[in-house]
Formats: sequence, structure tokens, C-alpha cells
Amino acid sequence: MLTLVDLGPRPDEAVAAIAMVMDVGPRRAAELVEALPAALGLHPALAPVLREELERVGAVVEDREPPPGPVVPISTPTGDASVTLLDPGADRLRVTKAIAAGTGLTLREAKHLVETAPGVVASGLKPDAAAALRERLEAAGARVAP
Repeated sequence: MLTLVDLGPRPDEAVAAIAMVMDVGPRRAAELVEALPAALGLHPALAPVLREELERVGAVVEDREPPPGPVVPISTPTGDASVTLLDPGADRLRVTKAIAAGTGLTLREAKHLVETAPGVVASGLKPDAAAALRERLEAAGARVAP
């Protein structure tokens, strides 16, 4: 996994390179490298491109093993209720953040769910957890299945 060890002498250009290659906003790119070393999980085909761009601006990157252990979502299947996103509404970013916070998914995964709506956001939830997630999404402006 490509790991950013040091931003180098031009940190703004390094963050801009991350934003460009990973197709994220500058704020998200800056969040990715707040704590160094930063593991940059991206498609393997993009790793050489990002490495080249970062090295061009003086950043130090290395190939390192990914952190050990699986990532466990906040909401693990424990029941039979599900939440279906019918329409994300006007504020897609807010809905994306609500999905990420309510399910434990990454922002990228949550964004994919928003972009491909309608679809199931979470399943296997207890009824009260599903109701809480529905309320969170509706508060963000989304339309969810009852």
C-alpha cells in the first residue's frame, strides 16, 4: 500500500496532487495526510501515478503493508430490518456523510451508495437502529423507504 511518509518542502502541492489523482476535494486530501505516515488506499493502477506526482513535488512515499486487522463497520448485522435510500435529495454531501456516520462505511463507499440510489444502505439491523438511521438520513434531506 502506498504510504506518504513526509509531505516534503511543498506540502500544498503534495495535497493538491493527492486531490487530483484520488479524485477527492482538497479538504478531504488534507484530512488523509493529517497524521503521517498516511496509508493512501487507492486503486493499484493509480498508485504509480500518485507516487510520481508526490515525488515530483518532493514528498517521501514508500510501499508498506496495510494495517493489520479487518475494519469492522459500526452497524453489524444483528436483526432483520433494512434501510433503503430512495432519493438523496439536493444535499448529496450531507447525505453521504450521514450514511458514513450511521453505517461505519468510508466516505467513498457512502458516496457510491448515494450516486447509485435507489438502493439498500444497510441491512440486518435491529428495528431501533434502522429507525435511527432513517431519521438521520431524512434529517440530511434524503427520502428513504418506510
